[in-house]
Amino acid sequence: MPISDQFMYKLDDDRTLSLAGADSFSVAQALTRHAEIVVAQADVTTSNLITMFDDQVGVLKQTVIGTSSENLCLDRFPGQGRSSLCNVSQTYEQGGVVSNIVAKAFLTVTPTADFAIQNAGGARVDIAAGDYTIYDVFTLLPFSNTLVTLELTGQQIIDVLEEALSSGLDSDGSDGSYPYASGLRFDVDSSRVFGSRISNMEINPRLAGEWKLIDTTANYVVVTNSFLASGRDGYATFGSVFDAGNFVDTYTEYAQAFIDYVEALTATGSTLAKLPLNEYSTKSYIDSAGCNHSTTTTCADDASR
Repeated sequence: MPISDQFMYKLDDDRTLSLAGADSFSVAQALTRHAEIVVAQADVTTSNLITMFDDQVGVLKQTVIGTSSENLCLDRFPGQGRSSLCNVSQTYEQGGVVSNIVAKAFLTVTPTADFAIQNAGGARVDIAAGDYTIYDVFTLLPFSNTLVTLELTGQQIIDVLEEALSSGLDSDGSDGSYPYASGLRFDVDSSRVFGSRISNMEINPRLAGEWKLIDTTANYVVVTNSFLASGRDGYATFGSVFDAGNFVDTYTEYAQAFIDYVEALTATGSTLAKLPLNEYSTKSYIDSAGCNHSTTTTCADDASR
């Protein structure tokens, strides 16, 4: 592991403290007693190349690829109120539209998939009305993920969504595990026990036909990000299928997939906008206190989980 022999610490007021002389030498000497650590100087040619590429990336990040016709809300659990642009009432019944749009983008650019699943926590920001840039995409989807397809039965799909809900409701897992989808929709009752929270699951492969109840014995192909595909964030059934080798890594970088989706919209004269309500993956939501967000506008469960 290469390290510099310059040791600095940045204070909260932006001042920087540095070790010098004998102190710097002593620290470097102590660290390099470990065989895997070596003091190295930056290669000038490489540093210049990185600076050049950083400048090019800086320009690229400001490249406008499309437009959002309205503010698009981010939320995890329906009505949680995480959006910085939208009132909680806009995500109260069916959750945030941003994660649904991300899932639709993944489905759109993956022709072998029947539907897409995206975890709520994987999408990081709202989408503001106005010009939309490459920088905005990498702010929305900042992680090092690719798109992966897995083959599952209908029952396994139900199982993995139950696991995703459980990760946010029953354990120390993140509320970011809440599932969003495209081509797949379902009712959620967080007040019920594990295994019975997902009901009335319907599928519309590639959004190309009619919605119909999922066949628990049929096989389907789902596209998701590689983080979830490997079983992370509570998606254990994905992990089992992945470990068994029943997956294909498309090697499509997931932020690039969203860029391609936005550029395709722009090419047809369309903009980023709210999806039709029948494409939202959460059809209805009952929170952990048993309050139905479709029939009651003032559920007392502040976390809406």
